[in-house]
Amino acid sequence: MIAPGDDPALRRSFLTVARFRHGPAVPSGEDADAGLRDIAWDDLALDDDV
Repeated sequence: MIAPGDDPALRRSFLTVARFRHGPAVPSGEDADAGLRDIAWDDLALDDDV
């Protein structure tokens, strides 16, 4: 999470999620299943400086 006073342009967070599917379609937004939408990004992602 970006702390107050940090320049958001110089911060990033990342999280790699592997999901195996039968087809090539990439789920996003409301089309994504609840398991993807409910990932606790703030708890799991790693923060880094650019």
